[in-house]
Amino acid sequence: MNRIEKFGLIIEDYTDMPYFDEIISYFDEHHKDVLDFFKISSLKNNWVIQFLPYDEFKKQIIRLHGKCESYVRGFTTREEKMVRALNVEDSIKYTTHKDADILDICKMIIHEFSHACYSELMPNSVLWFNEGLAQNLANQDKKIPDVSEDDFTIMIKQFYNYSKSYLYSYCVVKYIFKHYPEEEIYKLTFDRDYLISRTRDIFNETKAWIKEEYQKRKK
Repeated sequence: MNRIEKFGLIIEDYTDMPYFDEIISYFDEHHKDVLDFFKISSLKNNWVIQFLPYDEFKKQIIRLHGKCESYVRGFTTREEKMVRALNVEDSIKYTTHKDADILDICKMIIHEFSHACYSELMPNSVLWFNEGLAQNLANQDKKIPDVSEDDFTIMIKQFYNYSKSYLYSYCVVKYIFKHYPEEEIYKLTFDRDYLISRTRDIFNETKAWIKEEYQKRKK
C-alpha cells in the first residue's frame, strides 16, 4: 500500500498505483490554490483520502448513499472526514469516465479536497454551487454548451438525477468567477441565504453569457 501524510492529510492507495507519486506531486503543487480561495492555511480536522479497488469503493458508497451511480469516481463524506476515490484503470472500467487519465484523476482529487475544505466552513452549502465551485477550483474545464432548450432550475430540483447538472453548475460558477468582484464571490460562497436570493438573476445572466459564447464559437 502507498501511504503518505502531509498538509494535515493522510493519503492512502490500496490499489498500488504506479503513478501515486505523480498524483502526490500534483496535489503538492495545486492544493494551496484551494486553501487560498477559502482563505485558510489548512483543514481544521485530519482528513483521509483513500484510493480503493472498485468493489470496496462501491460497497462504501452504497453504505453511505444507498446506490452507486455510474458517473461517480470520487466522493467526500464530511461526517467521516473521508475522501474515497478510484484510480485511472477502475474509472475507465467501471464508470462513465472512459477517457480518464492521470491528470484527470489528479484534478478529481483537488475537486474532492475543495469539498472537504468547504464542508468545514459551510456544512449547509448549496449543492449546485458546491459542485460548481469544486469543478472550477480543480480546473476541470468543460466546453460551454448551448442552453437554449434547457432550464437551470431542473439542476436545483434534482441535481443527481439530471445529466447536465455538473455541466450547468460548472458554467454558473465559471460565469461568477469571470464577471463578479471578489467581495461578491465570497458573499455568494459564504452567505447561503444571499446566494439563494440571487440565484434566479445569476442563472439568467449565465444563460445570456453562454448563448453569447456559443454564438461566438459558431462564427
